[in-house]
Amino acid sequence: NTAPLMKAFDYYIRARESLKATEVDSRAFAIEMDMGVNQINELAYNLDSNLLLTKNYFYNIGVDIYNNEKWQEALTHFEMMIKHYPPDGQLLSIMIFASENLNDSRRFNKYVNMMLKADNPDGGIIGYAAEKYFSQKKYSKSAQYFLKAGEINENPVYYYNAGVCYERIKQTDKALEAFNKTIQTDPTHVDAHISAAKIYDKQGNLETALQLMRKALKLVPDDLENLSWISTALYKQKKCEEALKYAKRWFNMDPGEKDAVIILYQCSKTLGKSEDEMKYAEILERM
Repeated sequence: NTAPLMKAFDYYIRARESLKATEVDSRAFAIEMDMGVNQINELAYNLDSNLLLTKNYFYNIGVDIYNNEKWQEALTHFEMMIKHYPPDGQLLSIMIFASENLNDSRRFNKYVNMMLKADNPDGGIIGYAAEKYFSQKKYSKSAQYFLKAGEINENPVYYYNAGVCYERIKQTDKALEAFNKTIQTDPTHVDAHISAAKIYDKQGNLETALQLMRKALKLVPDDLENLSWISTALYKQKKCEEALKYAKRWFNMDPGEKDAVIILYQCSKTLGKSEDEMKYAEILERM
């Protein structure tokens, strides 16, 4: 018997078309709830297509249930719906939030996985799931989702976060790839330059590390930690002319930093700059 169903549809459609829809909308909702979500959906999916009962209609009914904070009923409705219509990113986003409101981790994981394969996936929701997995220390899974979110939204933050995840699980090659992808997407991302540089340094590729650190310093000229790193690296390479340039900037910004003065003294001595050598020797004595 489809009469109650059609009555509910009629009220619902009138509600959607009216600016003063509270009464008829409530009546439609009440009729649907009296019948039960499964029953009304099963009837609807089997009706003649001439009745114009579309995916959009079922989606709107589910949204109404969701907005009434009936999370379980909303999920039951949407799960019935996706048996007949492939879910898109918009629908799965609501299902993900409903499952989170229910603290249902099984469904949350299921819908997030479905989002990866959906038409029009929501990169922001995938990124949100990645952050949730990161907080749970599921770094491999988190990295996978951050990369997917970055791919969808071309968001450098997601690529960078993937790199951080890979660093946590000691997968430095994948971390480096993610950091380089971050720089490719956003050449002004300072942290990606520094993180990639530190990996190159550990791999023995100091020249590439220095190039990245110099670029990072151009982006943030007053970064003391970076100035310290570059000055020390150049000094260890015995590139005293360049080391002096960076160590002077370091010293000017932080006159109490003894390591900067040591580099200035040693490099001045190596280069035969006797006046500078004496000046920095005196500073060292006072420290």
